[in-house]
Amino acid sequence: MPTGNTVRSAAKRRGGSGANRGGPGGKQTVLIVICAVVAVAVAAAALIMTLGAMKRGDDTTPPTEDSTEDTDGGTEPVTEPTEDTTPPETQPVTEPTEDTTPPAPPKPRSPLTNLEVEEDISARRPWAVMFDNIKGAAPQTGITAADMIFEILAEGNITRLMGIYEDFDGMEILGGVRSSREYFAEMALSLDAIYIHAGGSPGAYTFFQKYKVDRIDGVNGSGETFHRDAYRKSTFGTVHALVVETTELDAYAEKYKLRTLHEEGYTAPFTFDDETERTGDRAVSVTAHFGSAKSAKTTGFTYDPESKQYLVSQFGGFMGDTAVKDTVKVRNIIALNAKIYVLSDDDKGRREAELTGKGTGKYIVDGVARDINWERDSRTGFFTLTYPDGTPVALGTGKTYFMLLPMNGYMDLGEIGAGE
Repeated sequence: MPTGNTVRSAAKRRGGSGANRGGPGGKQTVLIVICAVVAVAVAAAALIMTLGAMKRGDDTTPPTEDSTEDTDGGTEPVTEPTEDTTPPETQPVTEPTEDTTPPAPPKPRSPLTNLEVEEDISARRPWAVMFDNIKGAAPQTGITAADMIFEILAEGNITRLMGIYEDFDGMEILGGVRSSREYFAEMALSLDAIYIHAGGSPGAYTFFQKYKVDRIDGVNGSGETFHRDAYRKSTFGTVHALVVETTELDAYAEKYKLRTLHEEGYTAPFTFDDETERTGDRAVSVTAHFGSAKSAKTTGFTYDPESKQYLVSQFGGFMGDTAVKDTVKVRNIIALNAKIYVLSDDDKGRREAELTGKGTGKYIVDGVARDINWERDSRTGFFTLTYPDGTPVALGTGKTYFMLLPMNGYMDLGEIGAGE
């Protein structure tokens, strides 16, 4: 029946709709659902990350250190340096304080050399020692320690030396000690020195008594402080072996009441000048001639500009010293011409010297020589030395070699300077 057929057709249409859910229309519905689920999941994840970052404070401040390479080769960002406005740290300023430490006092100086000494010795009397000076008795012992050396003819063409000592510089013996001549005693007395000798000429003993010379005699005395040195005896002979023991001299002077200090008001006869430039004739190789004859004794002086010293020579070589194996060196050379002659009534050929009055000579220092004049009023005073214009002679600081030449003696400024 038509009614019945109508009902079945409607039922087929509903059944057909259910049977076709897996077709094209059903797939689209599934995809839409999946996409919606994924979108919700992504949104949820983003929300969770945002909330986590907010909980950590979301610190996105860039690093302040220089960027360094990371493990996968990347670098961190570099931050531009900023100017340091912190003020520099200041140090306290210390005001300079005035040094109130007093300067060290100058050292005392020797009245004979002007060299510095450890203690003031200006009040002490020096010692004057007579030395043998023949070729067969040279070199002497202890001569290099002398502050001043005198060389004068003693007999014939033979000279003697006299060393003036303010201090013995550790020399325990001096020698060989020989006899006196009165003009040597004059020189010792003019420097207020205690005189050491071994015998002497008749004129010398007359002078000793007249002028009451403080002295120590190795021949006509007690013999104390003297002995014959074994080395000198074996090398030079007995007569040239007598030496004085310097370590015993103070005790001897005290025992025999020899005056060891200058009298009040005494003034040393020397002045010194190291500031004024020296001028004069060139004098670097100098020879002193103790006479005009070819056989006359000569003493040479060779200048060393580095040390400003003259090296002394005689008998064809330098003047040495058995005690220290050294050469005599001096800063100043003074040569005065005077009346020195052989005594007519002396069978030994001894000489006499007239050392008062006036005369001429030469002063040599620092490689130059100048003419000088001398004057001496008495036998107890020292020479007054002046240049021709009247200016006093001032020595250079250092030791002095002092020679009295006869009137026919002279100084040669051009020879090699090795005395014979």
